Amino acid sequence: MYIGECNVPCLCPYCYSKLKSVPNLDYVPNKRRKDFYYTSDGFCIVSQKFKDFCDEGRYGSLDFQKLNTSDFYFFEPRDIFKTNIRWIPFNVFKIWCNVCKNYAELTGGVLKDESFKLETNDFIMRTDNFYGKYENKHPMIVVGLETERKMKDFGLKGIDFDNVYG
Repeated sequence: MYIGECNVPCLCPYCYSKLKSVPNLDYVPNKRRKDFYYTSDGFCIVSQKFKDFCDEGRYGSLDFQKLNTSDFYFFEPRDIFKTNIRWIPFNVFKIWCNVCKNYAELTGGVLKDESFKLETNDFIMRTDNFYGKYENKHPMIVVGLETERKMKDFGLKGIDFDNVYG
């Protein structure tokens, strides 16, 4: 969304880590065959079909911001899936920033925090931590196993499902 631009909003002024996803609503999507994808700088873009799935399933606490140039949306769940980033050897975290109190780089798998309890197996949430490097970081989207089945039955394209551990 912001590749090549100088004034990217919500970056730490010291380490340039993305602290919050603020979309550029004038962004023009180029992958119109998929219902779900990330831009190269870590913004989640979804199709009208994906939004229709969420509306029909009555998944609450989801933000859809329509892009001005197409029928696509910037997407981010508001509900938080609590994770444990200290899980070794799977996660790699580098360069602690004392300004934003965050790691500039966090990569690896998603491990559910032991204290976090789920009430259902049909949900759409985002991780409490941003994964990736610097300005390309983004929260991972986490869905329940029942939601995964429903997404596949609905025929949504472009979604890769990986396991959450814990």
